[in-house]
Amino acid sequence: MINANSALEIVLDKIRNEGPKSEFSKQAFVRVLDLLPAAPNIPGLDVFCAWAVKGVPYFVDFCIIREGKVFLTYRSDQHYRGWHFPGFFRLPEMPLLENCQEAASREFGDQFRILGVEPIFTFDQEDDTNRFHHATNLMLTQYSGEPQNGEWFSEMPENILRLHRRYWPHIEKFLKA
Repeated sequence: MINANSALEIVLDKIRNEGPKSEFSKQAFVRVLDLLPAAPNIPGLDVFCAWAVKGVPYFVDFCIIREGKVFLTYRSDQHYRGWHFPGFFRLPEMPLLENCQEAASREFGDQFRILGVEPIFTFDQEDDTNRFHHATNLMLTQYSGEPQNGEWFSEMPENILRLHRRYWPHIEKFLKA
């Protein structure tokens, strides 16, 4: 009798050999997805993340402004290199402000507190071939504390991430206020 792990390896080998778009692969994916519960009940963050990056995840990026400057962090990883508006992708069944605070603590340090957020720009990012299609809300962020791990800018840095260049026209009015 074959055990579950051996059976799984047989299916995965067939998918690898035939490719992810074969008829067998499509049937296997659909049958597994049929068994997966809705996002709030997905069994574990690792499973949710693996599933979410294959779809159209919803991101929130922070727009933190003080004295005519915006706070940006530098990103250097396998996907991007340059200054960017830090953010996160939403988790299921977590209130927006709680999700924002969790991400802000990770990005800016534990002393940074989110007091509120207000959407100032939304875009549907379909041309980012580095990773996947996603939708993002740029949020004007009310806060307390001093953000860490970045720098303040009054003008758009030359090496800002390409996909974040589109934010700049929407934040200029807040920089001049």
